[in-house]
Amino acid sequence: MNQVIQKHKDAVQDNKNFDVVIVGGGPTGLMVACELKIAGINAVVLERRIEVVVQPRALTLHTRSIEILAMRGILDRFMSQSQPQSKIEYAFLETWLDVSKLDSDTPYTLYIPQNITESLLKEYAEELGVKILYGHNVVSLQENEQFVLLEARDENGDSYELQASYVVGADGARSIVREHTGVAFSGWDENITAMQGDVYVQEHQKIATPTTVFNEHGICVSVPLPNGSRRFILIDSTRQHIPGRTPVTLEEFTESIYRITGTKYEFESVIWLTRFGNATRVSDSYRIGRVLLAGDAAHIHFPSGGQGLNVGLQDAFNLGWKLAAVVRSDSADWLLTNYSDERQPVGKTFTQGTLAQSKLSSDFSQAGLALRDVVSQWIAHPEVNLSLAQKIGATGVAYPPIPENGSEQLFAGRRCPNFTLRDTNQKKHTLYEMMPNGRFVLILSPDHQSLADKLQRFAHRVNITAARIERSEFTNMNAMLIRPDGHIAWTHSSNEKGDLEEKTLAMLQVWCRLENSVAAES
Repeated sequence: MNQVIQKHKDAVQDNKNFDVVIVGGGPTGLMVACELKIAGINAVVLERRIEVVVQPRALTLHTRSIEILAMRGILDRFMSQSQPQSKIEYAFLETWLDVSKLDSDTPYTLYIPQNITESLLKEYAEELGVKILYGHNVVSLQENEQFVLLEARDENGDSYELQASYVVGADGARSIVREHTGVAFSGWDENITAMQGDVYVQEHQKIATPTTVFNEHGICVSVPLPNGSRRFILIDSTRQHIPGRTPVTLEEFTESIYRITGTKYEFESVIWLTRFGNATRVSDSYRIGRVLLAGDAAHIHFPSGGQGLNVGLQDAFNLGWKLAAVVRSDSADWLLTNYSDERQPVGKTFTQGTLAQSKLSSDFSQAGLALRDVVSQWIAHPEVNLSLAQKIGATGVAYPPIPENGSEQLFAGRRCPNFTLRDTNQKKHTLYEMMPNGRFVLILSPDHQSLADKLQRFAHRVNITAARIERSEFTNMNAMLIRPDGHIAWTHSSNEKGDLEEKTLAMLQVWCRLENSVAAES
């Protein structure tokens, strides 16, 4: 019997009810699944493809995505199959963005094809015991107050039903999950399209470096891929209004390259030809009752620099721990609304950026060429360059503090860097070394070792240490609570009034709902 079918039959026989059904087994869906599994949540992934993606597709993991992998202790897997890069292109301009200046201990991007990223995440998910069903397609879903009922089909076309407390739609730009929720997908239709092809060129035409040609005829970007093939990205001024769903012919592709570059390429073989547009849409909400949207199901855009893959991973990292907490009743339902409140504005901001890049990449008039020169000179200024690098690398993302934190929370919501900690025995370790299990991290100053010892009864939900933070901006902190996604939940400085133990327990109750346990044990 086919292994996929057997896995499905075993899963359905064992359990038709799940805490969470994740629709879509790409990088976003797999990341959500891993985060839920770490937290002990009963979840299943349904993926309509019968295997991981074959085409390289996106080629970049940005700085914040790299930090995410480091927090869960799996970055080394990706480093071994990638190439660190200190600079990234912006709208294919002459001036590149310098990510080596980012405030991170991984100030680079990784040059790694999406199919490798997905394969590594799948490997990690399977090690954790995540249930992934390939060849399974969701047909419909119905939600009520208690659960969501899904109808799905396996690779043989046989129908079956699954019931879940929550559903995550990570099923891409044409999301069935989003469609069934009826949520508005607001934005703009495409008005330009580009072509992309991964090909093997003849030996005498191979070069080892990326090239970019931009003139009145269009733009042609060419980069070598790890498998020895080469990727061409084209916007032909005479073909940029052909609808995005129109197949690309090899004749059209080679003619456009010649028209823009003056070089007649001869290809040994073609891996993949596709056309894509700059349609830009963001879901009005990422949470619709018991349904959550993430990745391309929540936002579509012009694919500039692999940002869609990265923002999808970051959506998943924000969502996973929150959904796990609600399922476990560790936290109130507000966390799922908070997921949408935090990530939907990020979706709006980054899609505005990709719209701007698509405009800079597709205006081949004299005015457009002049604009490119001006913008290229503008982003050569260090402050501007760093600002754009922070946006694309997502190291500048900060979330609004929640009202329960109080009015003096200068750091709440900010991304927390991987600082060094020195404990009361003078032993050093880093923040990320405390985070592979996906729990909150509570850091108390060494002066409050007794409180840290007292709170160890919550160690099954919160990683607690008494240590000094070796980073100047945090040296006066009595306490810092860090979320599982590496953003700061709450801080208490040495000049704040109020009882530290009382305030710490109050914040643990807000974020982790541990106060009832305190009362029971008192």
